[in-house]
Amino acid sequence: MTEGEFTTVRKIRMMLRDPSGVNDLIYVDSLPDNPDTQAAYFCLGTYHRFNSRKKEWEQLLVKLSDNYILETVGDKGITRAAIAMIDFLIMGLQSGAVSFSAGAESVTRHSLQDQINLYKEQKKILMDQLGVSTGRTLKTSRPVIGGVEE
Repeated sequence: MTEGEFTTVRKIRMMLRDPSGVNDLIYVDSLPDNPDTQAAYFCLGTYHRFNSRKKEWEQLLVKLSDNYILETVGDKGITRAAIAMIDFLIMGLQSGAVSFSAGAESVTRHSLQDQINLYKEQKKILMDQLGVSTGRTLKTSRPVIGGVEE
């Protein structure tokens, strides 16, 4: 990927927070000796982040491929591409443990509904910025299956 294409991909990734926990994405030819611990570095086709506790580089997993982002931006433009990708991200969400405790270990994650609500709110903001949000709502009904309302 060229540096110009990376600039486009970076805009989308920063809008969608992909990868999560990263405040900046930087295009480099080689990984730096003194890295920013809150940034991810794109080097040789992969994203890397420096783990300051382990004192080593880790490869970051991203939810969207660079090629998919570039194709979608080429078809729709940056803001409309970001809106379209939010639906793609929602479809790929997986439920994790909301709260788990075992002795000294404790795991807390956002619920699936919290993640969906976050992406829907982000999509609404992007649509408002683009001027495509109509503000209309649609009332739906739950189907009755076997005499039970779902």
